[in-house]
Amino acid sequence: MSIAPPRGPAAPPRPPPRPMDPRIRQRRIAVARHQGRQRLRILVGFVAVFGTAALTALVLHSPWLSVSAVRVDGVSPARARAVSSALASIAHRPLIDVDPAATAALALRLPWVDTVTVRRSWPSTVTIDVTARTPVAQLENAALHWAEVDASGRVLDISVAPVPGLVDLGGMPAAGAPGSSLPRQAIGSLSVIAALPSPLRAQVVAVGPTPAGGVSMTLGSGAVVDLGPPVDVAAKMTALSTVLASVDMTGVQTIDLRVPDQPALTRR
Repeated sequence: MSIAPPRGPAAPPRPPPRPMDPRIRQRRIAVARHQGRQRLRILVGFVAVFGTAALTALVLHSPWLSVSAVRVDGVSPARARAVSSALASIAHRPLIDVDPAATAALALRLPWVDTVTVRRSWPSTVTIDVTARTPVAQLENAALHWAEVDASGRVLDISVAPVPGLVDLGGMPAAGAPGSSLPRQAIGSLSVIAALPSPLRAQVVAVGPTPAGGVSMTLGSGAVVDLGPPVDVAAKMTALSTVLASVDMTGVQTIDLRVPDQPALTRR
């Protein structure tokens, strides 16, 4: 049998809680309601922003705002079709997803393209402004076709027959495929060809490097012009124009313009 320990004195009863002041109760209710309204406004704002963004993305990627036309300016119709073909991957793509820089890079893969500017025109047009490289010379390739090259030595295109108005580049190995570049020794000759005045260009048959590292030109008369190194080209072109305008070219075999103010001629 266990005996319970004696209990101490009983705790005094707690006083009943004091009733809350009605003004404090109303204030707490008002604060709670205000906080609830704030949370609701934040939630509604978030839903509105998210919904607007989703709707905007949906509209921007809809068929009505997809690429339906690619316009190419600055080149011939045939070359414009070549550019459009190179950019076939952007057709029907959402206009918002068309990257101008990446699109320009696609067009720049064409060997004859020099510069490209891409503009998006809403709702569904991409405009491509193209500047073509200028061919200044031509030479044969391994297939005995004619490669057009610009002043930098880049092969732009291949033609079955010689292109009228382009000077032949002689003394060089066969040209490669479009987009390839000629050897560095071609640059001097190309700089001379690019500097030819129009009246003089019509009298030049071919231009090419010499074994000594200079440049020579063959005229329609058969005379060979020794220009020496490709420096002071403008002065040498002026001297050659003067010689051709003032000298009877009958029987002239060579014209030495290595010193442009002292031209020397030899005859057969």
